Amino acid sequence: MNRIFLILVFFFSLISCNSHKIEKPSIDPKVKSRLDSLQNTAVFTTKNVINNKMLITKVYHDAGGTWQFFDDQSTNSSENVMVVGFGQIVQRDSSVIKLLDMPLSHFAERKMLNEDWKINPFTETE
Repeated sequence: MNRIFLILVFFFSLISCNSHKIEKPSIDPKVKSRLDSLQNTAVFTTKNVINNKMLITKVYHDAGGTWQFFDDQSTNSSENVMVVGFGQIVQRDSSVIKLLDMPLSHFAERKMLNEDWKINPFTETE
């Protein structure tokens, strides 16, 4: 009898949990439009960011409009670089949405996940 009671309690708790769906936070329509336009844009990142799920700590938006997303441990060698879609980066770390309006020739950096991005200009050297 106790076993049946526990099963029924479990069953009804599942039903009540599923009836309250959690809604995703709404995104400003302008930001959503910008994000949609960048979804399939090719960007550079590291294998550690994609394959090893390392934290993105630096983001560059160079003078040509190219985006680059780096972790703090990878080298800039050609063996470590990957080209992926911007949408793939957003799926890995949605905080990069805050950088959509970062001007060209600027970079953003942080040390930890919950830290705010610090944006600074940079000079590109050849």
